[in-house]
Amino acid sequence: MASLGNLYLTNRADEQSVGAALRIDKSPVENHQIDVNDDWKVELADSSQYAVARGTIDVDTEEEALSHSHSALQQALDILSIQNDDQLRVENADSSRIVWWESDGSQHLRVVEISDVSVSMEASATVIDEDGNEVEIESDPTEWHESLRYFRLAQNTDDLFDAYRNLFLALELILSERVPINSGERESD
Repeated sequence: MASLGNLYLTNRADEQSVGAALRIDKSPVENHQIDVNDDWKVELADSSQYAVARGTIDVDTEEEALSHSHSALQQALDILSIQNDDQLRVENADSSRIVWWESDGSQHLRVVEISDVSVSMEASATVIDEDGNEVEIESDPTEWHESLRYFRLAQNTDDLFDAYRNLFLALELILSERVPINSGERESD
């Protein structure tokens, strides 16, 4: 039986087995085993930043297994939250997960771990006039604008849809300031 630390991934060999181990934002305060419904059980260990959702339903693909597992895990985290036991959230399910499912009489296990590689560099420029003298350029100080708040919120969220929404709001604020709508004019005009 496969395990992730002290969390077992699959059910007993005589049961249909489907599920996923997904990363959560922090380790829970204590161990939890939650029966979400008759088909799904979710387990969290205080020593692990993964939560394991195990089910006994029929699925044919990894996508189905992940979708059902993610839904069961979210329900379990909702239950923990309302019980005031832990305030946890799933983190990076698209880039860090272990998913298993049974299809055509075979057990499948897929491990996904995508790492970002960041690159940084510095550059500087010097302006020289025609006599070979260095020209000092004064830049205006940055002034606050309402759109900056939405831009910052878009940069700091883990939710792709929230990031898109906030970037759109930042752009809309800039555009409405540059090209204001006249009274009686429709936005599409």
